[in-house]
This record gives sequence, C-alpha cells and structure tokens, in this order.
Amino acid sequence: MSVNRLTPEQGMSIGGHWIPGNTTVHSPPYTMHRDPEAFPNPEQFIPERWLAEDAKDLQAHFIPFSGGARACIGRNITYLEQTVIMASLVHRYDFELLSPDFELTQREGFTCSPGDMPVKIRMRKPRE
Repeated sequence: MSVNRLTPEQGMSIGGHWIPGNTTVHSPPYTMHRDPEAFPNPEQFIPERWLAEDAKDLQAHFIPFSGGARACIGRNITYLEQTVIMASLVHRYDFELLSPDFELTQREGFTCSPGDMPVKIRMRKPRE
C-alpha cells in the first residue's frame, strides 16, 4: 500500500518526467521492490541476497513499512512476531510442495497476495 501525494499547482519534474500540477502521484512499494537496479533478478526468490556482504545496501530500497518520521510504528513488533511464528512452524512441521513443477502466481489488487500454493504439511515427530 502506498500514500498518494498531490503535485504542486505549478507542476514538477520527477525522475526526469514532467508531471502537471494537482496530479495525484504515488510510489507503490510493490513496484519499487522490483527495480532491477536495486534488486537484481527481482522476480526470483533469492533469500541469500539479504545475507550477502552488501545486504545493508539493500535496506535503503526495502520499504514495506514506509520510512522516515512517518514509518509504521509496528514494524519492529511485526518483525519479531514473524520470526517467532516462522521458527515455531519450521520447528514443528515439515512442508512439502505437492508438485515439483509449482510456480508461484500473484493476485494483484489494492494489495498483492500469492495465488494458491498446494502444500503438504506434516507434524514432525518429537525428539526423544
């Protein structure tokens, strides 16, 4: 989700493009996160990109919670919750795609969401 802004009455140039006055503009994070200059091969799932030595440089381009003074105040709590939930799920269950040829699709609307993902989930046996 992004916040809309209105250009000034006299218009303005943004990224080398002239935008007339009183025009609503926005920068959707979905689009910004797919900029190949910031994220090489943006459509590929490459989690290692966040572990590389230059991963800190990517942080400036990753803004799912906005940035600056008006950034989401719940950002840190959701990172904590996601870490705890993911660790708990991976610890307790085995996950397996039902089809080895599966390709993820996305539904786009006000926000983006993944399409169906047929997965087999099995509870792990407790360690003795």
